[in-house]
Amino acid sequence: MTPEELGMHHEGEASGGTALRRWTIRQLADEFGVTLRTIRYYEEQGLLTPAREGNRRVYNQRDRTRLQLALRGRRIGLSVSEAREIIDMYELSGERPQLETLGARVKDLEADISGRLADLRNVLTELEHVGKLVSEALAELDAAEAREAGR
Repeated sequence: MTPEELGMHHEGEASGGTALRRWTIRQLADEFGVTLRTIRYYEEQGLLTPAREGNRRVYNQRDRTRLQLALRGRRIGLSVSEAREIIDMYELSGERPQLETLGARVKDLEADISGRLADLRNVLTELEHVGKLVSEALAELDAAEAREAGR
């Protein structure tokens, strides 16, 4: 998918707008609610390639979009390397391979989450059963104590 299709343009900038907007590392961290270390890590992993102005990192629209896509990928369960691979695919080979890879990974994640959800439902059922047994045992103890007190 293109960044425009995903709604990845900066506020106040048209989808086909220029890529002249620039951000500091602090601005991106604040905007996306991540630490500076997270952004530096994504740089180390090859996701972001900021320009330098002296010691200062300066990010362009491409970096911002890649960060946004990477964070979205992490939220759905992709590793950083998987997110980078999918994002890079668009730039290297176009939309179809990117979408096919992402679609396959999403199906894998859905299957994994469905399995974990079934396991959690089973655990919840067991906990409800144990809770019922505990309540019944406490009620029996209360009744026995009441009978004992009435003697």
